[in-house]
This record gives sequence, structure tokens and C-alpha cells, in this order.
Amino acid sequence: MPPPLAHLRVVDLTDLRGAFAGRLLADLGADVVKVEPPRGDPGRFVPPFAGGVAAPDRSLPFLYRNANKRGAVLDLHEAGGWHRFCTLCEQADILIENLGPEGERRHGLTPAEVQERHPHLVHVALADFGLTGPRAGWRLEALPAFAASGALHASGFPDRPPCSPARAPAPDRRSRSRCRRRRSTA
Repeated sequence: MPPPLAHLRVVDLTDLRGAFAGRLLADLGADVVKVEPPRGDPGRFVPPFAGGVAAPDRSLPFLYRNANKRGAVLDLHEAGGWHRFCTLCEQADILIENLGPEGERRHGLTPAEVQERHPHLVHVALADFGLTGPRAGWRLEALPAFAASGALHASGFPDRPPCSPARAPAPDRRSRSRCRRRRSTA
């Protein structure tokens, strides 16, 4: 029996913060192509590294979030790279990106432009504070996102600052372990 999403082709244009969305689709059988710039995804240089050796192919967070994906190196600022990217999108069912509103405009990937160029494509734009509004350009990491949502109000002890929730996502494991250490020393 084929995997449930084996019929889907996905173009993944996310950084480390959005890469897990493509990973989930790949784990369910979708053919996911991770697009990276010529110098490589900056997430490749995020520690810890396999075997303690810092190298672009040994970043554990990058490898974890991009497992089961194929890769393509494209320079979207050059005509040839842009043409290859458009070809990938023509052959795909889904485009996942987290460029933010400014990055979308810079790359010609606003929802309206993608819809016009590739009407068949499901465009998933992951945005920290939405694509419009006064905070649309803000980028946010997981722990401050929890704080901004108010979710941390109920975590931790009443006489101490809030800590990340006990079941925080993978990016927050270091923050959570620091929080545990602080709690256990009291």
C-alpha cells in the first residue's frame, strides 16, 4: 500500500523555522523538494552537530527537520534559477514558504503573484504575525511566541518568571532544560 500522500509534490522554500511542515508531508509520502540558495540554507550551521564536527551536512536540527526530502540548489535572483524554480512549481501541488511579506515581494512570491503564475498550486505561506497588518514583518522564535500568545502566564511558579511549557516543541528543548535547572535549584 502506498503512503497516503504519495501523489503529492511539494516545493519547500522554508528556513529552519518552517522546515518541519515539509518534513511532516515527506514523512507521509509526499515528494518534497527543499530549495536552498547557492551558499546553502543557514540552518545547516545551527549546532549541535553530529559527532561534534561542525559541517553543513552535520547540523542535527537541519537534518531532523529536512529528513525524507530531496534538495535543489537555486539562486532565485538569477534568471536561470528563477526559471528552474518556476518549473518546480509547475510540477508541484503545494508550495510552502516562510519568507514573510517583504521576502515574498522581493522574490515575486506574494499570494496574488503565485496564484496568477501557478493557479493550480496550493500556496502555504507560514507567517509569524500574518501577511498584513502592523506586525506582518516581525519574525518570532518559539519561546517569545508562547509569551506573546499569553500561554506562558500559567507556566512556572507564581514567585518566578514564566518558563516554556513542559511539552515545548523541539526548537525549545534548550530553553526548557534551562528552565528545569532553574526550578530544581530552588
